[in-house]
Amino acid sequence: MPPAPVSRWLKDIAIAIVGVFGGVYLLMVIGSGAFSSKTATRTANVSSVAPGSEGRLNTGGTVVPVAIDEETLPDLKRAVARNDLSGVTPIFVVNDDTLGRVSETGSGGLRVSILTGSQKSRAVWVPFEWVKFRYFL
Repeated sequence: MPPAPVSRWLKDIAIAIVGVFGGVYLLMVIGSGAFSSKTATRTANVSSVAPGSEGRLNTGGTVVPVAIDEETLPDLKRAVARNDLSGVTPIFVVNDDTLGRVSETGSGGLRVSILTGSQKSRAVWVPFEWVKFRYFL
């Protein structure tokens, strides 16, 4: 049997390469959940946090600004988003990962009693998303 022409051999190699990359791409798409029939999982309703729950204050920075009263929370959130706390009062800062206990849930956030650090025993207000709870299953 005579050897196959070079063009046939190159065509077979090209088809194999396209098949391999196509398969890898398909696996990546399936793995990303693009074809998932499940609806996206929703996070728990943070407004239903029970008083007495403990969590760590965290904004992703080295310090966490906290408000003295609930009315300051909207201004505090906007100030943190634009990275400028000037003009927002009454606030102070605590270290990132400061432990706190929820004492009250408000419409804009949580009232938290500071459990550790230099501000221990002070009650402050923080947005819901700034308190990270550890759940044990």
